[in-house]
Amino acid sequence: MKFAAALFLFASSMTASLSASAAGTHACGALDSISSLIGSTKSFDNVKLAYISTEEPAAAPDHLLVFVYDKEMGVTCTAISRDDQGGGFGYVNMAALKSVSYDSKLGRLFEITVNEPSYDGVSGKAVKIHFRTNSITGAVSLEK
Repeated sequence: MKFAAALFLFASSMTASLSASAAGTHACGALDSISSLIGSTKSFDNVKLAYISTEEPAAAPDHLLVFVYDKEMGVTCTAISRDDQGGGFGYVNMAALKSVSYDSKLGRLFEITVNEPSYDGVSGKAVKIHFRTNSITGAVSLEK
């Protein structure tokens, strides 16, 4: 397991940005479960991010949950997964998560590295995803 994590960190330092089409957003639904939480959550102002693993399918069980606390509606939970159908990533690197910028009208822009799973026995590919959270609307959107 430690070797795999080290290999992932090495691979993640060698990759370019991922276009928004290689990831998708969808409602959290059944993914919003404390039993799936990996490590601690991270908070940025009114946004909380959680790394979860469903353990299955074994090659792609991981997702990022984004909780946006807005002034009007309370809290909105949006999952970021490999696709908008809920297919997972091979790994979510929470240590690489960072807030890139903030615009009062558009919201906060984040960057995180994930592992696109490979189903042919190869370890997959580390890619960067950019997403924006809007506390006025509660929306989470992927960006290029």
